[in-house]
Amino acid sequence: EQSGRFSENLREDVRGLLSLYEASQLASCEGETVLDEATAFSSEHLRARIGCMDQTMSRQVQHAIRFLSTEGFAG
Repeated sequence: EQSGRFSENLREDVRGLLSLYEASQLASCEGETVLDEATAFSSEHLRARIGCMDQTMSRQVQHAIRFLSTEGFAG
């Protein structure tokens, strides 16, 4: 990310991105800039890599993005 908050290496770590996405969604509080940035960063890179994942991981990612973003788990 441009501000340097997230490691460039994380872009290649699908499990790490998924964990970051899930944590940022579940712990999200209104006005928490870092959590909003974590959501945007992880979502962008997960979506970009979804075609390169094995079927099981692809399903997990799609489920997390669909479920967490529509359920509104914001704290």
